[in-house]
Amino acid sequence: MPVTTATFLLLLPIYLLLSVAVIRRRRKTRVPLGFGNDAILEKRVSAHSNFAQYAPLALIGILLCELRALPEFLLGAAGLAICLGRLLHAYGLTRQTENFRFRVAGMFLSFLSLGISGFSLLLSFLGLKFLGL
Repeated sequence: MPVTTATFLLLLPIYLLLSVAVIRRRRKTRVPLGFGNDAILEKRVSAHSNFAQYAPLALIGILLCELRALPEFLLGAAGLAICLGRLLHAYGLTRQTENFRFRVAGMFLSFLSLGISGFSLLLSFLGLKFLGL
């Protein structure tokens, strides 16, 4: 499953960076749970949790597509979209002055990834042909 593996390997450092950012801020503010009225910590926790909500579902979708031997160009597009989407979303959310353009673009790409895999799986499951599926 090369596309799933490549997507995982691209998502992993983003997840680790977001995790370390939360840990460092918790240590600095001495806030073990919650946000403690710290806006920076709140943004970092939000970026991390949002990543943790979307990335696994996208990976599962890509894996299922790959197991059904769907075209690699669709899988690659879904993988690239989730990686870029999660990166843009986290970047936009964690800026001191929040940039909604990056967040919106990130969510669009994340939804695109889920849509590509979901639609492809549905067509394949129903036995329908679309883009060589």
